[in-house]
Order: sequence, then C-alpha cells, then structure tokens
Amino acid sequence: MPDSIRMAVTRVPMRVTSRAADDASDAVDAVAAFVDRVDTSDSTQGACVQRLPTVDANLDGTDDTFEGVEPGAVACFDIAFERNEAVQATTSAHVFAFDLQAVGDDIADLGHRRGYIIVAPEIP
Repeated sequence: MPDSIRMAVTRVPMRVTSRAADDASDAVDAVAAFVDRVDTSDSTQGACVQRLPTVDANLDGTDDTFEGVEPGAVACFDIAFERNEAVQATTSAHVFAFDLQAVGDDIADLGHRRGYIIVAPEIP
C-alpha cells in the first residue's frame, strides 16, 4: 500500500459519539427506563485518553462527543442513570441489559460494551 494511502487511512481524526441501545430480550427498555444521558469522560483512570476536545452535540448542557480522535486512541464515556421509577422491586433481583456503541463520524462502528442494570430485591 502506498504511504500516502496508509497515512490517510490510519491518521484521519474522527468525531466520536456514542449510542445506547436496549437489549430487546426482556420486557423493559433499559435505555428509556434507566439511562439519562451518555457524556464524554474526563477520567484519569485506565486507558482513557485525556485532553481530547469535546462538544455538546445534542445541546443538553453536557459534552457528549469527542472531536479529532485519532485511530487507535481510547475515548471513554460516562453513563448518567435515571432514578428507578420503572420497575418495582420484588423478592428477586431484576437484570436488564443494554449496549453502548462508540461511533466514528456517525458511520463507523468503533466498538461496543454491554451494560447491565440491576434492580435490587426488596428487603423485607
């Protein structure tokens, strides 16, 4: 592969956002019921890249998109959860799954993580 093509493929910065999607295998939409928003993370722990420019792309008052992320860099997101008003506690715990996908330039699937919401059992 010519060097100019390789550089274009491996060094083009992307806009990185996230998408949360419910696992439809249960009766509760975990994203609608429990996820308030997904924000860019400024964590200094783990492999998270620091000092990437961020923007509030959906205009909700918190930054949710990284700008200029180079391929191979790690961008992290924080999930803000809603207070549980959707599922009443019973004598057993309830588990609901959702997927969080990182998306580059609104097209490229950059990876995903499975998340779980656990509604604790009622303690008599």
